[in-house]
Amino acid sequence: MTPLHPHTCLVLLLAAAGWLGFAGAARADTQVGPATVSGEAWFGYEGESGDTGSAYWERYRDSGAGAHGGMDLLVEGGDGLYLRSWANSLLATDQEYEVQLGQWGRWEVDFGMSQFYQVFSNQSIAAHNGGTDQDLRPDIMRVGSGAAQETQILAFGSRPSLQFRQRDYHARGTWWASEELTLRAGYQLRDRDGERPFAVVFGTGAGGPYANFRTPVDDHTHLWDGSALLVRDGWNAELGYHGSYYNNQVGAVEVANPTDADPARVDARIRREPDNRAHQFSLSGSTTIPAEFPVHVAGTVAYGHHSQDESFLPYSANFANPALPQSDLDGDVDTVLANLVVNARPCRDLNVRARYRYYDYQNNTDSIRFTDRSASDGDVVGTRLAANQRSFRRQNLSLDGTWRLDRKTRMTIGYEWQNWYREDRNVTHQNEHIARFTLDSRPSPRTWLRGRYEFRTRGGNSYDQIGGASAPGQFDQTDRTSNQIDLLATLMPRDEVSLTLNAGWTDRSYSDKRIGLDRETGWSAGGEATYQLTERVGFSAYYTFERVRYTQDGDGWRGRSTDVSNDVGTTMHLAIVEDVALRVGYQYHWGKAETEASPSQPDYPSIKDNLQVFSAVFDQRLRDNLRV
Repeated sequence: MTPLHPHTCLVLLLAAAGWLGFAGAARADTQVGPATVSGEAWFGYEGESGDTGSAYWERYRDSGAGAHGGMDLLVEGGDGLYLRSWANSLLATDQEYEVQLGQWGRWEVDFGMSQFYQVFSNQSIAAHNGGTDQDLRPDIMRVGSGAAQETQILAFGSRPSLQFRQRDYHARGTWWASEELTLRAGYQLRDRDGERPFAVVFGTGAGGPYANFRTPVDDHTHLWDGSALLVRDGWNAELGYHGSYYNNQVGAVEVANPTDADPARVDARIRREPDNRAHQFSLSGSTTIPAEFPVHVAGTVAYGHHSQDESFLPYSANFANPALPQSDLDGDVDTVLANLVVNARPCRDLNVRARYRYYDYQNNTDSIRFTDRSASDGDVVGTRLAANQRSFRRQNLSLDGTWRLDRKTRMTIGYEWQNWYREDRNVTHQNEHIARFTLDSRPSPRTWLRGRYEFRTRGGNSYDQIGGASAPGQFDQTDRTSNQIDLLATLMPRDEVSLTLNAGWTDRSYSDKRIGLDRETGWSAGGEATYQLTERVGFSAYYTFERVRYTQDGDGWRGRSTDVSNDVGTTMHLAIVEDVALRVGYQYHWGKAETEASPSQPDYPSIKDNLQVFSAVFDQRLRDNLRV
């Protein structure tokens, strides 16, 4: 399925808009023989101004400037048969199409396609040709100063875009075999093609020369899933399967070092993402247990298997290579997931919920020991290197009880235990205990108050600084104590006025000074107000303040960093006449980050950022099935 050309999309959109908007007088439904046709078409235009050529703007935008539109069409016939299709962003680069065919309550099949672009650069420049074999361009000096090479690179006349396109095709089917049994199956193909940047460091150490390359993107991901759901009085069960296969058409990339004088030498041959497979089988269900009070139990058990056997590349592309310890990784990983939830109501004013979750990631891949290695496809040297497999296991157990103290107040007390076992990590065994207390109150029908306190304490066996004393600290593994308070209030003094206020405070302390952080404290406050002045005019406004401070009192260095942010915004909603609306908004963000070092060290410069957003949206419904 190939996306339609913008001109073809425009013709289809205008034809659908004309037929839907004028075929049925003022009605959204049109009778065509034994079938009933209904639908809607919409179109609009989006404009942009300012610096919109930035790669980050292009990378994260939704669609882009220009005309856009969509349509939704439903055709219903006899015996419950129907055909439905819809499309979004027909004239933009991010397009979406869907077609459904079925019979109400019996069966349904649907097919669809969507696409979007991942943009990295609109004016990419590099000293290399693109593709998998990246030689230097003939007009680039192979040996020369960095400044001379930069001058030549910037003089290039051709600056192509650096982006890849992702298309997703899917087909799904559902069959309601009976009132109790439902069968589902689906397939999805994800196709990516284009180019993306790839950085390579030549030599060893952080001081080695590096360069960015335009490397191709050409891969496919196949996804399969299926399930069978059985529903009976008092219980249900579902058996499911999910499978995936990833196929990368780009096996390896060869790149040239701009500072290497030998044009025949391959300076780096790098394997790209390997082909891999994954399968998961699951069984889930729920039931109500006969007891003196209501007890409901739900659980899931799932087993997964992941494998990868992509061949290893030789040590070097330029020299004689000793034998590899094995030809490929022979990756083999098994996962087990178990989840159980129990809800009970022992008495009228008490609800109890218990949860348990178990996840085991078992890596059965061999721990491979390489007796040789090569830096950037240079000489093969006898340096030992071990590639070890890592496994881990995590358990969560929680118990919460909610008491209704009176008609207006509820109190919840909860406890949770988290347990980690991780191989080859700084901390192998770790436990965290969490206590929570929440109080909800409705002193009046127009007032709702909530207060919440949470205490955490985390500890494990001795912290092993893997990689030496200069290795970065692992915040998720060191011992920590945390306190957090959250307050929320919602007020409605009048039907047309609502006010929400919130505040929070957090304090976290770390006992091991080797990780580079001693304490983290922060607080926030904000609010939002809405006012419906008349049936046609409404206003809303919000403000949020946040301040976080990080302190370090470690070995040989002391410092303090502070981040502050302010966000304010307002919106006006105006219903001009019936079916015609206008929404105007403004948002402003101001932030600042600064670091104060110890007296013997210089302070880092402060960082300030500002962002303003103005928006205006006009919406008019011309007919029951046509909106601009």
